[in-house]
Amino acid sequence: MKLKLCVVGFVLALTNVGAYSAEPLIPAASKGWKYQDRGMRTNVNWRIAAFDDSRWSNGPALLGYGDRDIRTQLSFGDNPRNKRRVAFFRRTFVAPRQFKRYFGEICCDDGAVVYVNGKEVQRFNMPAGPIRQNTLALSAVGSDSEVERKRHPFFIDPQLIQNGENVVAVSVHQANPTSSDLAFDLEFVGLESEEEIAQAQTEVDQHDRVNEAREANLGVSPVFHFKSEDPPKTQ
Repeated sequence: MKLKLCVVGFVLALTNVGAYSAEPLIPAASKGWKYQDRGMRTNVNWRIAAFDDSRWSNGPALLGYGDRDIRTQLSFGDNPRNKRRVAFFRRTFVAPRQFKRYFGEICCDDGAVVYVNGKEVQRFNMPAGPIRQNTLALSAVGSDSEVERKRHPFFIDPQLIQNGENVVAVSVHQANPTSSDLAFDLEFVGLESEEEIAQAQTEVDQHDRVNEAREANLGVSPVFHFKSEDPPKTQ
């Protein structure tokens, strides 16, 4: 096992700058994550707010297995040569008011799809098209700790966020059934000032350029990434 630190970068920078009004909605390394790691067939409604996750396990991020920085250990099954391909995560968060923009960062090993109140808002290192329980990530993220714990920025359409309680749901996928580890964390903030929105947009644009080049090197079609002005689409 390798010791790794999940880099809490841009969101933390925003919330620590006194001139900014970014408000944490889901802090990094937060408690309260529900998860399903049993490899059971999960009802498609697991993504929506009304889904009953009372029988799911729960624990704080970083969630996963195979590395020393994991706080909540997940099961990969009985066969280390044929591990479960996916783990599911859910968490409620409260938006006390409406913000101009909502910004998130995800730390995932290997790939992930993010839903807010049942609608897909982002996927990283995943193929285009419908996502199923046996869908594999495009590639392993590598063994370098900086790469494995890199946080990937994205926007959430403000129309998806309601005042009061909301639900984020995430599926994290392995690139192959013999992968040595899995990891997941996610954070959300609400953005208000034009300065912090511009800073977040720059971060997203830079990330997408790097990611599109990476996907081109893999020989796959670029995966659609939601931008701040893009309406979400239901698959």
